[in-house]
Amino acid sequence: SPAREPPGRASMAEARPILSKGPRTWLEMVGDPVTMGNIVTAAWPQVYYNVALGAVVPLAPFYGKELGLTAVQTATLVAAIQPGFILGYGSFAMLSDWGFSTRTINLSGASLCTFPAIIVAVWPTFFSLVLFQVLQGIGLAWMMSSMQGALFRVTDPAIFGRALGIMSILVVSGILFGLLMPVFYAAGGIPLVFAVVGGLGLVMLLYLSCCAPARMFKHDGVAAAAGGPWYA
Repeated sequence: SPAREPPGRASMAEARPILSKGPRTWLEMVGDPVTMGNIVTAAWPQVYYNVALGAVVPLAPFYGKELGLTAVQTATLVAAIQPGFILGYGSFAMLSDWGFSTRTINLSGASLCTFPAIIVAVWPTFFSLVLFQVLQGIGLAWMMSSMQGALFRVTDPAIFGRALGIMSILVVSGILFGLLMPVFYAAGGIPLVFAVVGGLGLVMLLYLSCCAPARMFKHDGVAAAAGGPWYA
């Protein structure tokens, strides 16, 4: 009997007409709205990361001057996201092995990106900024690990390259938005910058909670790459 396609994966027969007619729009490039939703879902963590990067790295010297930080403290502020990434990538497989669902991991990761930013907006100090960097590093590692794997599983190989291309364009939009962070800083200082970052995190959290396509997180019973259950 013919091999069964994984859930949510378009068949090769469906993909060939899409590729042969010379697609002009993103939707034509990927074939259906749900696949487009999968791409948007997978892009969210990287879009957020690039905005948050713009809120910290180019503005760190100004934060240091405003908060009276030493050069070492300012450098620590910039580098603090790296231990977060180490902890996040190191713990991702363990969380799955311990029985945490992918839904829980992703929503927890989005929360770790969102609420520390809101804390910085309300209480801008060296400690809150470092805490934000570490926690968002953990959250982003969790989300990026699971999202990219999920997109690979539910996208037909015939259009996967195009899906990555569209996701890259969405990620670039985050870079461009991140370039506006100095404007927000000039207008309202640290509180406004991190209110914007926290607001974007809330949008990401709400999207993943309510709007992300269910098929992005379905699995056909085979253990996921990290060993954990996928949610429908």
